[in-house]
Amino acid sequence: MDLTCASSSIVAMPGSLYFAGFCISAAIIPRLSDIYGRHLPFFFCILVQTIAYWFVLHVQDIYQCAAAYLIVGLCAGGRVSIGCQYLSEFVPTQYGSIAITVWNIGDSGIMIYQSLYYANVSKDWLPLHTAQF
Repeated sequence: MDLTCASSSIVAMPGSLYFAGFCISAAIIPRLSDIYGRHLPFFFCILVQTIAYWFVLHVQDIYQCAAAYLIVGLCAGGRVSIGCQYLSEFVPTQYGSIAITVWNIGDSGIMIYQSLYYANVSKDWLPLHTAQF
């Protein structure tokens, strides 16, 4: 995708749609996990997010990329909120906050690592993203 001459609003669209999807799903999906149990919505979100993320890696059009990021965002809210609740149910009470903190550090640490890697080591992003996938 060549975005050299694209306007800044077009370039920002995938990120904006990701966070819009995250906000929408954070309000809806945790309630679904209370109704249907945590297992089914959690793994559905992971499955759909994985498929949409694969699509993001292989798409050549910014609008298709933005649509895929909207789907990734819709599933990310469920993955994070249900995943944290799911994790806290399997960890003893005294270690619950530590486990969730480690989860969030790991989830955020991936983005920090990727940013530093692309800035300082290599501009070839596909192998690292494919490994994360």
